[in-house]
Amino acid sequence: LINLISNAIKFTDKGEVRFGIKSLTEKLISFTVSDTGIGIQEDKQNVIFERFRQGHESNLKFYGGTGLGLAICKHLVELMGGSISVYSEPGTGSEFTFSIEYSNSDKDIAIQGKRILDEVIRWENKTILIAEDVTSNYIILQELLKNTKVNLIWAKDGREAVFLFRKNPEIDLVLMDIQLPLIDGYQATAEIKKIRKDVPVIAQTAYAMAGEREKSLNAGCDDYISKPIKPRELITLLSKYMSS
Repeated sequence: LINLISNAIKFTDKGEVRFGIKSLTEKLISFTVSDTGIGIQEDKQNVIFERFRQGHESNLKFYGGTGLGLAICKHLVELMGGSISVYSEPGTGSEFTFSIEYSNSDKDIAIQGKRILDEVIRWENKTILIAEDVTSNYIILQELLKNTKVNLIWAKDGREAVFLFRKNPEIDLVLMDIQLPLIDGYQATAEIKKIRKDVPVIAQTAYAMAGEREKSLNAGCDDYISKPIKPRELITLLSKYMSS
């Protein structure tokens, strides 16, 4: 969608760009991206999904691009068991449509999460260390966990997190912000794991970029949650580690 919408904007000087779901069945979902741009010549429509081929080669210097965007789209769609096509008229615009396999698995996950929230969860005998330097973020976590009756310990920087963890052997889990003063969450996690490697450490960060989860896990964190933290996601994740 990002590649198709970017292309539509690039080749549309006036008019509009539209995108959305075109159709939905039990097994397939179809998306469409249309524009009122310069369009594509009919003899080019069969080759634009090939690598390094463009439908506007005479305008390459003006519009820029490598000719890889649509080839990548086609590859991704086919990896998901789908197909992609284009309808276009020069000077009028283009419409790209792609269909991929569809299932209701996310719906099942959401129902499971709702059941967890609907249950009366009590962690009176559990203790969580929250390493978070922003007061408002800690207050949000405190509010989200209030009904569980869990005991909370607050560390405002990485060094304090390590100090409080060493001082409080009853800690059952650590919510570790990655962007911490003095020493960051990765370093603090490494120190905590040296003290008690069996205690789960869950990384929390606003930098939810590709590879961030892997970087957190490689640093010793047991799991990962991105900000802004969603209540259902938080409770579901903590339940994995707090049930024992």
